[in-house]
Amino acid sequence: MQETYSKLKEILITKFEIPESDIHPKAMLENLELDSLALMELALTVQQTFDIGLNEVEISPQQTLEEISTWIANQESGTNTDE
Repeated sequence: MQETYSKLKEILITKFEIPESDIHPKAMLENLELDSLALMELALTVQQTFDIGLNEVEISPQQTLEEISTWIANQESGTNTDE
């Protein structure tokens, strides 16, 4: 999962210009001041970067980076974590 988190962090820094100091595993997307359009763009970027199908990406403002990274890693490995 560390590699996934690192890629996600890099996306947030380079594409969304989020200061690196604001990015940590427990940071919620809403605290990173991503609006709904930015969340859609993040979802598309995650799909392209991690080769995850469109219907599988569900990113909400209340999710932490750790939760998203874990979810992505599980999708890549084929592990189902639906609750």
